[in-house]
Amino acid sequence: LMGDTARVRSCLERLEKRAPDRVRLDPEIMWLYAESVARLGEPERTAEVMLHFANLFPRDPRRVEALSLAARAFRDSGRSELALKFIGEALEQTRDPMQAVRVRLTRGEVLASLGREDQARKDFQAVINNALEPEPAAKALRKLLDMEEREQGVRAAVLMTVGLVRNGDAFVREMARNHFDRLVRKLWPELERDPIDAAFFLELARELDRTTALSARATFAAASLRESVGEYEQAGEIYKLQIRAIGQHGQTARRGLARTQPLEEVPGIAKDDPLRLHALEREQAWEVIGEILQGKALDGSERAYRRTLATRAAWARGQGLQAAGWLEPLPQVQGETALLRGDARALAGRWKDACLDFRAASRGLTLVSARQWLEVRLAACEMREGRRQAARKRIEALLEGEPPPMPALFAAEQLLTRLGGDLRPPSGEPSS
Repeated sequence: LMGDTARVRSCLERLEKRAPDRVRLDPEIMWLYAESVARLGEPERTAEVMLHFANLFPRDPRRVEALSLAARAFRDSGRSELALKFIGEALEQTRDPMQAVRVRLTRGEVLASLGREDQARKDFQAVINNALEPEPAAKALRKLLDMEEREQGVRAAVLMTVGLVRNGDAFVREMARNHFDRLVRKLWPELERDPIDAAFFLELARELDRTTALSARATFAAASLRESVGEYEQAGEIYKLQIRAIGQHGQTARRGLARTQPLEEVPGIAKDDPLRLHALEREQAWEVIGEILQGKALDGSERAYRRTLATRAAWARGQGLQAAGWLEPLPQVQGETALLRGDARALAGRWKDACLDFRAASRGLTLVSARQWLEVRLAACEMREGRRQAARKRIEALLEGEPPPMPALFAAEQLLTRLGGDLRPPSGEPSS
């Protein structure tokens, strides 16, 4: 019969009719009957039989539990003030710490139902701090977090879990981590839209060793923020969190890693992938670029860019002469490519072709230092074409403006000397 609560109650009621004194004076039978009523979920009847047991057996160790169950029944039937009265009596009587924790949990629930949030919080926190069993602590923590979420929002509840992890014992920390996962999931749509928020909550997740709590899109949003402000190393570490993901998310992570940490070889990303080449250029990893861009690699996708980058790497490593012919096959060039090819042609004595490249370089050349070097080269072309006055004016204008880098400054001064002009110190500095 013990598995069938309704039949237990029915049997005990029949027994009471046949031997009322036996039933009413036996605490074991009365407790069995009271429990069967409580399990059937009838609040009014539960409160009645539990109070009857408490009054009939004042010294029974189960009296505190009876008062507590009666209080819950009163709460469920909407009589919370009356519930508080009996909970208070139960707390005064109990000497069992574990029982006191369960009673305080009930009181916290009743106080919360009455809107006494601050008092309820104190009881729930006391349960978390003093519980020796996982169940009441888990219930109290959930109640506390639910209250925080209702009053302050999901973000505040998430921050509460972080505080619990930082300050709680091992059991509380584990429960709080699980709730962190649950609550952060509710923030996914917001985090996916806001990289700043995504980065903030990802840092919290890393502190709690819960990085999988964020969605892949939220993780990528956090990485994009780091990447946008030049924190490439940090961005790469974030992309690594999704590197083993399948499908599009994994591919996004791998491309992000190749973009932010190009010195690492990334599975699924070719060594000469343009994405990686651009990142290596940003890092000025000329040795690596020189090792990659050789032979057939010079003629992959973005052919002009590859040959230009390989030429830059060669010049940076002092091997410019070896790369002199790499830009020759390109039919039409401008910008940096034209400037580099012009330099190579000038070095080989092909000034007529070089000057064509230098004039083409003015289209698409944005870097200030490169434009300053171009001015020196254009002045050299004008001198060779017999337009010495135009060349001198160009150099003088260059020296009067923003100081060029040392190679351009040295070449400009040498050229001005050959043109017979006066050397003018840059930036208006007095001449010696």
